Amino acid sequence: MDPEISAMTKMAEALEELDSSARTRVLRWAADKYEVTLAHKVKKQEETNSGNLEASSESDDDHPLEYDTFAELFSDAGPVTTAEKVLVAGYWHQEILGQSEVTSIALNKDLKDLGHGITGMNDRFASLMSAKPQLAIQLKKSGSTKQARKKYKITKAGISKVQEMLGR
Repeated sequence: MDPEISAMTKMAEALEELDSSARTRVLRWAADKYEVTLAHKVKKQEETNSGNLEASSESDDDHPLEYDTFAELFSDAGPVTTAEKVLVAGYWHQEILGQSEVTSIALNKDLKDLGHGITGMNDRFASLMSAKPQLAIQLKKSGSTKQARKKYKITKAGISKVQEMLGR
């Protein structure tokens, strides 16, 4: 059997047992793990009255998965301050890519790719965390130095702010 067909068959069997949100997380993980950019927009699965799962065509206002690239999202949001740039990058990783936590290294890599690299990322997160309401929170710190690796999460208020920037 063709190895590609075999892989697709195994994927279909593995995904069949999962609910819609679990499938999305697994597919995002696989795309990240194997460094694959998904060219198609992901459509949310909704349960119909008959109980079958069917792709729905939601309006862009109801669904965060409307951007194929970080560059498109960044351009539409139009962040001005460095903290806003970090917030938009965090939104990309958390809401679009489905990551449960974000790191300054990953966000700065994406920003550098667009020519917007930022020094002092932890200071930018500090300003997001000191905002009222908080736009980000720190989840973990590994290491004892001030420069220790930290993991963050964009709060609901932060997500709302980016959505406002996007004109929602």
